[in-house]
Order: sequence, then structure tokens, then C-alpha cells
Amino acid sequence: MVSSWAVEAEALYIYLRDEYPALHGVLREAIGELEAAGLVAPGYVVLRRGAGAYICGEESAMIESLEGKPGPATARRL
Repeated sequence: MVSSWAVEAEALYIYLRDEYPALHGVLREAIGELEAAGLVAPGYVVLRRGAGAYICGEESAMIESLEGKPGPATARRL
């Protein structure tokens, strides 16, 4: 959260693999507490769930997944 403020990001995204459904509730609650305490504006922290393919650790694949697209079968090379 501090790093998102430091770069003046419009939103902070947390990418959570679907293999951790219990953690989804914990993070939702924590985000609600941050909003209730006035530490972040409502909707500033966005929790996104993904299929959890290992390839989504690669930056462009993670962005694709955040946009709701499937992660590519192979990592893209620049």
C-alpha cells in the first residue's frame, strides 16, 4: 500500500490465486477495515482472483489475467 501511494497509483491491485479461497475472505475483511478507518478510499484496493497458472507470475501474463483474459501458454519474450 505504501508503494502504491509513493508512485501515486490510482488503484492498488492484489492478485489472489483461486487455490486460496479462505484467504479471499480474510483479504476482503482487511480491505473493508482499511476503508472504514479512512486509510484508503473505497475501491482503491482491488482484489482480483485468478486461475493461478504459474505463468501469471510473469508481468504481461498477470496483466492479461487482471483484465479477465487467460494467461498465455508461454511467457512472452521482449
